[in-house]
Amino acid sequence: MPLLAMLRCLGLAAFLCASPAGAQEAPPPGLADLQERLASIEQAGHLGASQKAEIAALYRLAIARTEAAERFEA
Repeated sequence: MPLLAMLRCLGLAAFLCASPAGAQEAPPPGLADLQERLASIEQAGHLGASQKAEIAALYRLAIARTEAAERFEA
């Protein structure tokens, strides 16, 4: 993956995780919320195919990490 694409993904991930109240005060989104957001992105008509793919990949990564964290905590 080219460096510029990785930087764009990291920037997008930071944007998606950012909260107006601050990351320390807001709990991270739950698994159901992430899955709902992923479905919304996949249905979005205002995004290009490459944008959808990048955002969907980030949500899938977040979902996988959340599932792994839940298994670890159990």
